[in-house]
Amino acid sequence: MKEPRERESYVGHCPVCEGAFKVRDGKMVHHGFKRPGDGSIHGDCFGVGLPPYECSPEGCHKYRAIIEGILGRQLERAEKLSKNQIPYFTNVNVGRHRITTIQYAVGVTERYAFIRRAEEEKRKTEREIRDCNGEISRMDNLITSWVNKDLTLERTLIEQDRVAKEDRARERAQKRAEKEAKEKALIEKKTAKKEARRVFLTKFIGDLRAATTKEQIEVLVVLFKSKKTERLYGHLYWTDLQPIDPKWDELLIEKGIGVRTSTGFLNCP
Repeated sequence: MKEPRERESYVGHCPVCEGAFKVRDGKMVHHGFKRPGDGSIHGDCFGVGLPPYECSPEGCHKYRAIIEGILGRQLERAEKLSKNQIPYFTNVNVGRHRITTIQYAVGVTERYAFIRRAEEEKRKTEREIRDCNGEISRMDNLITSWVNKDLTLERTLIEQDRVAKEDRARERAQKRAEKEAKEKALIEKKTAKKEARRVFLTKFIGDLRAATTKEQIEVLVVLFKSKKTERLYGHLYWTDLQPIDPKWDELLIEKGIGVRTSTGFLNCP
């Protein structure tokens, strides 16, 4: 019977994030990344490729220099913000399905909206300055307290390691399948609600055209604006009738629901 084969690996601490990870050829391996499922690694800790903290504080010095540069730029920005010397801001909102960019400019954006945005930028810059100072202080402590230490030697059975990898792969596949199932169910729910909304509006247009008395029309209007309808189909506006009937505004005027204003807009009390 063959003896189970072992794999030896060394583990050290990252000089930047202080996490314990494997060391290969004297350098920290990949860590601090995400795998969103597209086959690629997204992001990495700054300490990847640097010597572990046990062997050298080199990574601390390099990271500290980067943070000092960021701090200098943030201090300069804070000074300009305090003197109202930045006339233009761009706000990027990253949503689940799209990225929205909002621009603010002196003389173009409404005055109070621009002032609010400038105040938000000031608070954001102050937070980043505090964070930078905190990181610099943390690096100083690591550099001051550094002593040379041996790396931790880990021995794992190759077969045990293979089984563990397969278990992790199955777990990732299961999570991915659950995520896809949830997204599919959400899309189906939204599609069903959209179709139910279309059916309701189509029926409403037909009933409204067929209505001949004031009482019938009032019942239909109450139904259209009711809380029950809102719960079932979402909040409805008269303009939602446009895709169902291009002449919806003429129908509302004809039934006495809407009135055409002097500017040409439809007013539905």
